[in-house]
Amino acid sequence: MRAMKVVGVMVLVGAVVTGGLVASGAASSAEAQGDGAAVVEPAAPAQQKVRSVVTGAAAERPFAHVVALQGNVEARASVDVVARIPGRLVEIAVDEGDRVAAGDPLFAVDASRLEIAVRAARADEALARLAIREKRARLVQVEADLAKATVDHERYERLLASHTVSADTQEKIESRYVQTEATYKHGKILVSLAAGDHDKAVVGLDKAEQDLADATVPAPIGGTVTKVFYDVGEDAANGKPVVHIEDTSTVEVSAMLPAQVYHLVRVGETRARVSALGQDLGELPVTYKSPAIDPRLRTFEVKVAIDNAGQRVASGAMAELTVVLETRQGLGVPSAALVERDGRSAVFVAEGGVARLVDVETGLEERGFVEVRGGDLAAGAAVVTSGQNLLDEGDAVRVVEAAR
Repeated sequence: MRAMKVVGVMVLVGAVVTGGLVASGAASSAEAQGDGAAVVEPAAPAQQKVRSVVTGAAAERPFAHVVALQGNVEARASVDVVARIPGRLVEIAVDEGDRVAAGDPLFAVDASRLEIAVRAARADEALARLAIREKRARLVQVEADLAKATVDHERYERLLASHTVSADTQEKIESRYVQTEATYKHGKILVSLAAGDHDKAVVGLDKAEQDLADATVPAPIGGTVTKVFYDVGEDAANGKPVVHIEDTSTVEVSAMLPAQVYHLVRVGETRARVSALGQDLGELPVTYKSPAIDPRLRTFEVKVAIDNAGQRVASGAMAELTVVLETRQGLGVPSAALVERDGRSAVFVAEGGVARLVDVETGLEERGFVEVRGGDLAAGAAVVTSGQNLLDEGDAVRVVEAAR
């Protein structure tokens, strides 16, 4: 019984204590609300994510505007040699691959009819020359007759004035004088016509002799015979080539460039690196630029001359050209650093652990670097080259690798 009392007292005391604590807490809360201020615990600040990046340095460097293209190797001088006189080929003095000098005989056509034509022309010229002599001799005779008729005419004019001769006699003398004078003038015309006929005969003879000479055709240039189109006994047609000769001591590489760069090419100044058949032929100046642009293809031709005295390259080969259109110094960044934001080119610069976005204008590109202009970017700036695509302006960054 005593034990039960003790337990009851302990329960009562605990309730009183608990009630006191609750009442005290409620009182404190009511007091705080009575003051009109709510107690708010401050949120713990979120930790900003730091992104790891790799950077490269912006630097002044040379840039070149180049165009790489293919072209054809051509002999600088070449010619198709045709038969000047059509006819049967009786001789071909060269074979393909032969070297010839200008003036060396190449081939000949049958000249038998041409020789006959020369003999006939010579006979015509001789006859025409004799005709001139005959007309001149006749003119001398008429000239003497005219001199006599002139003297008689003057003398009978005086006799008629003195009434020594009749008018009828004087008229006969005057008529003979007029006829003789007309014959003399006609004789002079005949001499002129004969001289013209002789000149014509001389021209005919010259042509016949030239045709005979043209039956044998010499090389117009020195070089290599690269093609023989006929065999002996075949008829060489007028205007059809019989032999092709190329002077390959100097060759040219011909290529077509786009019209957009026409204004950048300057003969003698613009240079191109040329290679062909696995050989580097060097960096050489442009020696020819077409004066017009092809309106259909919108391209224009350029040529580069190459000294080929050692026959390093053959005509007809394909060549590779790298044409350097312009060079300049400029601020460059690694090409990998470029990003596009809102349709603009830009780079991220790592400064003091923060990424800063800088808008730029791009220019020439060469060997993994791109020229940039505009924007607040200076040489030495650490531009982000890896991790940049995940960055935004103001992001915290940690540089894990910095290229020099």
